[in-house]
Order: sequence, then C-alpha cells, then structure tokens
Amino acid sequence: MISDWIKPHELLFNNLKPKIVLEFGLGEGSEFFLKNCQKLISVEPYTTNQELIDTLHLPDLRWANLFKQVFSHYNNWIVVPYECKEAILKADKEAQRGDKMQDPISQEYKKEIQDLVDKICEEYHPDYAFVDHGLHLRGDFVNALFGRVKAIGAHDTNTKGSYGYHRVVSPADYIKEEYPNGEGTTFWIRNDISKS
Repeated sequence: MISDWIKPHELLFNNLKPKIVLEFGLGEGSEFFLKNCQKLISVEPYTTNQELIDTLHLPDLRWANLFKQVFSHYNNWIVVPYECKEAILKADKEAQRGDKMQDPISQEYKKEIQDLVDKICEEYHPDYAFVDHGLHLRGDFVNALFGRVKAIGAHDTNTKGSYGYHRVVSPADYIKEEYPNGEGTTFWIRNDISKS
C-alpha cells in the first residue's frame, strides 16, 4: 500500500529537504518524489527471464515503461532500468526457497548490488535513497547505500525476513527511525543531519 509511506516521508522531507532522490523500485508512489524534489532517479530492477517473472514475480520492462508514460509530463525524472545479472537473480531465487523467506546461500549478489549503487551514486549524488523494489534483497540494498547518502528509507519493514531487512547492519553514524503503520517504513539518517 503506497499511502502508508507517504506520511513518514512528508515528516522526513520537511526537515531533510532533499534535492536529488534515488529510488530503487518505481510505481505510483514515484509521483510523491517527483513533486517534492528537484530530480528523481528511479532504478527499476527487472529481468527478461519469463520463468523468473512467473515464479519469483519479478518485473519485466513493461512496468518501467508503463510509468514512464504515466509520468511523462515530469521533466525532473530519470528512469534507469537495470537488468539483473545472474548473481542477483540466483540470490532472489534462493531467498524464496521453501515455505518461508531465507537468506541467500550465495554471496556474489552483494558485489553486483554494491557496484550498481556505487555507479548510480557517483553519477547522480543523491541526498536521499528509498528502497521499495520487487526483489527480496532490499536489506542488502540498504547496506550498500550506507556512506553513500545521508538518509535512506525502506518500505515493508514490518516483515523483516521477507525482504532481508534483518541483514541490515546500521553504522554507528546513522540513527534508525521506524514508522510501523501499514506495512512499515524505516529511515536510517546520518547523525550529522539536524532533525527536529
């Protein structure tokens, strides 16, 4: 549900006032960011593997293309479709094995995530990053963002195991704020950022 993360973001953005926002996973909620920042970079992980689209419920390019049309009137938006490589796809499949979510067995996917985050952050220098894509590796994306942006947000954090949020290791220079309404929204904000 989109609306459950809007209110926490309104509170955060009143204090943080980010100019450049990076989101991993685009959709209807992208419009909130488009209206509240100077530039939005939306990275949409996808696959062309039809079996994985069907079994893991991963998006294909149609999702990104749909919202590129819906929000085509915004000129402050950069959409970056990212075709997941084998390491991420394998890890997402491993996370969904069995009756409940599990940690991936392989660890190569962490390098693919870090390389993607590093490349996007070096190119666009975002102030804030939000993780809400379809992969079950969201916690690993949060870890990769530490030290790259001054504030990080994530959605669906009430069920930590479903998206790997239990793997988040917050550095000492970030504080954690949780908003458990709806599916849950969590922020990790660098200590030197003034908040009221």
